[in-house]
Amino acid sequence: MAFVHPDRAEFGAAVAGEYGLQDLPRFADPDGILYRACGLGRARVWQFLTRSSLRRYWQAWRAGHRGARPTADVLRMPGAVVLHRGEIVRAFRPRGPAERVDYRSLLMPAQSE
Repeated sequence: MAFVHPDRAEFGAAVAGEYGLQDLPRFADPDGILYRACGLGRARVWQFLTRSSLRRYWQAWRAGHRGARPTADVLRMPGAVVLHRGEIVRAFRPRGPAERVDYRSLLMPAQSE
């Protein structure tokens, strides 16, 4: 497992530490090369104005997360992929910026596999 982020290495270290992932290998991908290789795109501006996105922003703000000046591509969509022998075998590619991956279900193979 590895953590790929679109920002400077310092940012990746801070976020990984916040989520208890500091032991994972981290890769800064400001040019989006890995993101594109995994089929992860960029959000459209209107996608940030949906009800679900606005709800997530409100929840984040109430939890103490205040907007800081962006240092990376804020339109880069999140996502997660499971690789096996160099091939993507499962992926989570959100339809909008408010969707979050369920890592446990992504890592656990379906009963039919």
